[in-house]
Amino acid sequence: KTSTCNLAIMSSSNLAQHLSEADIKYEPNILNELTMLVQDLNLTTEDLINEWEAYQYNNKNKSIDSTSINPHSFQNFSKYLRYSKSARMPKKTRSRSNHPATAKLHNAQSIAPLMENMSTPNANSLNKTRQRKPMSTSKAHHVQSRVHSDSGDSLINTFLNITTPSKPPAAVSSSTPSTNTRLNSNHNHKHRNHSDMANIMQSPAPIHNKYQSRKDKGASICTLNEHLRLHNNVCYDVRINASQHAHGKTEQFAESKKYRFMSEDIHVKQKAIKQRISYLGERLLAHIRAEYKPETEAGDSKENSMDLDEEAQTQQTAQEVVYCAVDQASQRSCYFLGRIMNDGDNAGSDKITAGNIILEGFDYHNDVSYDKRVKLDISGLRKVSLFPGQIVAVKGINSSGKEIIVEKIYDAAYLTEKKPICELPHSQRVNQQEEVLQVMVACGPFTAKNALDFHGSPMHDFAKTVIANKPNVVILMGPFTDCDNELIKGNEMNVTFDEVFTVLLASFVRFVANYCNKIVVVPSTKDVHHFSAFPQEKYIVPDMSQFGGENKVYFMSNPTEFSINNVSFGVCSADFLFNCCKVGITKNISDRLLSMMSHCINQQNFYPLQPSMRALRMDYNKHRYLYIQDKLDVFIMPSALKQFAKIYKSTNTVCINPSFLTRLNSGGTYAVLKINNSNCSGVDDYSDKVRVDILRI
Repeated sequence: KTSTCNLAIMSSSNLAQHLSEADIKYEPNILNELTMLVQDLNLTTEDLINEWEAYQYNNKNKSIDSTSINPHSFQNFSKYLRYSKSARMPKKTRSRSNHPATAKLHNAQSIAPLMENMSTPNANSLNKTRQRKPMSTSKAHHVQSRVHSDSGDSLINTFLNITTPSKPPAAVSSSTPSTNTRLNSNHNHKHRNHSDMANIMQSPAPIHNKYQSRKDKGASICTLNEHLRLHNNVCYDVRINASQHAHGKTEQFAESKKYRFMSEDIHVKQKAIKQRISYLGERLLAHIRAEYKPETEAGDSKENSMDLDEEAQTQQTAQEVVYCAVDQASQRSCYFLGRIMNDGDNAGSDKITAGNIILEGFDYHNDVSYDKRVKLDISGLRKVSLFPGQIVAVKGINSSGKEIIVEKIYDAAYLTEKKPICELPHSQRVNQQEEVLQVMVACGPFTAKNALDFHGSPMHDFAKTVIANKPNVVILMGPFTDCDNELIKGNEMNVTFDEVFTVLLASFVRFVANYCNKIVVVPSTKDVHHFSAFPQEKYIVPDMSQFGGENKVYFMSNPTEFSINNVSFGVCSADFLFNCCKVGITKNISDRLLSMMSHCINQQNFYPLQPSMRALRMDYNKHRYLYIQDKLDVFIMPSALKQFAKIYKSTNTVCINPSFLTRLNSGGTYAVLKINNSNCSGVDDYSDKVRVDILRI
């Protein structure tokens, strides 16, 4: 009894600890009954927590308070759990060997009569038998009697040892290491130096044939501000300031609950979407109200008193403009706030078209119309550029309450002011205004699809280009360990994924150590050595000394914002352009690529597509890290679409798609930026001070 009591006390304390960690409230007098329930149903504490959360979501009886485990809710929960299919009830089973029908199943005497016409199944003997001539009947009878008489016991034992034939193992190439080799590699990886790992990572077969025979090496793909006159002086003082992902009070909400790994709370996701719609709705409404000002300010200077009264009335009307519920019927033009979605019930496709586009409403004041949807008739619009999840304000007529005839769509909620940056002393600022800041950008994969070694790779050639140009900053965007690499997919390596990353980056850093001031490294969701849920944290590097220290290499998150001197950068390695092109709709847009990239700036979001692509593995628990916090001077987003460098005129942002350094087993492209007056704090517009060249490797 004493041991049973001690076990119950330990179970109760363990259960109480897990409930506290999961932020589940309970009454103390219920703890013993919960412990008994766990023991009766043979559940673990984690199973109990999962079942309670499922019970909370599925509880439709409003008379039962399911916010905490109290006597009333526990009674219903225990009843729900005992009848639940997921409860693992202990099953009473008996050993098969004790059953009377199977007790003598493997008995030699009982099986012997069944084996009179059987022979030992031997593949070699069968092959030999096919080659021999058929023997006579008497001789065969003599051999069969000898088998039964001399080796009956061994034959029976052979039969009993027969196992079910399984699928033969796949042929393994000679270059693939054995399991023991990989285990030994993982065990001893801490004791290797970079040269040893570099030798181990040499590709087993001839590679780079297509890459080495590529054409147009170093050719220019496109150039922005080609005729920009660059200063002769080189900028030596380079300051990199990373953003801390701080948000305004309108977007913060307290969420103290701790989540288990890879879990997602749907209520947090819904609340985040609501707050984002509300925040962007305010900016769009201010833009709508501003449209009334030119009308009031225009006109003849000789206005009479009647004109002044009309002007005051118009200003008052502008302040009275508000959003209406999307299902509110009206015969006049109204403004509606919501997000663009695809009517999946009728479309059967993820791509939105003119026939399946809908607006998911959001009441600006009391949320009464959230999740109410109406169709959009965009046939009257001359230009259209929309995608699922886009937060917009729609001006139109909804006469029936079921469909809005759209007159105009407002989506430009971009930031207009730039945050102040720490300035240099006046003496240094005067001397450095006429200097040129040079930045080189390359996006992974950095090796061919059938190789992982640094030597002879596109990354090696890019390092040679860095030495030739001597830039101030190099921006490297993953993946370093590409999930589509053939050696990684086939597990044809003698090193770990972390070692592959360390060797590639460390080799590059040592190669350009004396020719580059700083290196910025951004991860990718296609990296197999790094946690791939988006948005991503920065690479985890225990030892920074192998990369030259923290002042040499800066590891950033994905996406990220940072400033180099006075120039603000926004970088994201997720391919929003390609995904938006697949599911979005454009009509009469002169520059389709720039239009899609400008959606991120207008929505203040590095990846505003909702729902996101499944391969991206979006984690909405970290939705704050997706938001753009500052007015960007340079926006870099690599994509599989055509490379470009263009200016978004509304915010004077230089938008760049440098594409990838490697295309399958061939060479790709990279970007070179040269910026005038990067240390001049008085410059708010760098669109005419940045030259961008996109070149072939």
